[in-house]
Amino acid sequence: NGAEIRAHRASDITVDQFRQDVIQNSSKPTSNASDDREFLVVSYGRPAFDQTGDGHFSPIGGYNAKRDMVLILDVARHKYPPHWVP
Repeated sequence: NGAEIRAHRASDITVDQFRQDVIQNSSKPTSNASDDREFLVVSYGRPAFDQTGDGHFSPIGGYNAKRDMVLILDVARHKYPPHWVP
């Protein structure tokens, strides 16, 4: 589909580096140009958030700096609505 990706394993970056990626991605202005969009998608284990299932991919929709939390836009929204996680 022409998408370009940058993949990072959690073991290869620090929490501070991840936080900076989240802040950078969350603070970009939105654009209608399809070639100018960026998304931050994470793979995480649902049990860490008291959810059923295990490995799961969903985009991050925002960052709350005061609470140091990200907004997960769960792709299985029939099961879990968007939710804030540390």
